[in-house]
Amino acid sequence: MFASDLLREWDQSADTRFIKVSSYEDMESTGKIEFNREAILDLRGRDVIIVEDIIDTGQTLHEFTHYLKSIGVSSLRIACLLLKPDKLIRDVSADYLGFSIPDLFVIGYGLDFNNSARNLNSLYILDEEELAG
Repeated sequence: MFASDLLREWDQSADTRFIKVSSYEDMESTGKIEFNREAILDLRGRDVIIVEDIIDTGQTLHEFTHYLKSIGVSSLRIACLLLKPDKLIRDVSADYLGFSIPDLFVIGYGLDFNNSARNLNSLYILDEEELAG
């Protein structure tokens, strides 16, 4: 949803790709990122803006940006809705940032919990105690 809202305001032409880059299962990082490398090989020599919903530990974004640089993108910028600065374990930052938030699990507005709640039109804090009980 963040990407859609951002693109509605973008006044230049844009080649848009949706690449699923994942490293989470349930509420924990698996430590391994997965994405379709072949879907982005033609980005060599191009200017790229990664539109990210949330930067948590920064591990996923660190590895993904490293890969993009390794294939030779011309420039790389990051637009991010939410950043959890207290969770960062990698030195990553957003060139364009919406909000910094504390270490809470948020859902809605495109963010999910096990593929649920992405369609909520606002952000909500997931109540972990309610899930357990």
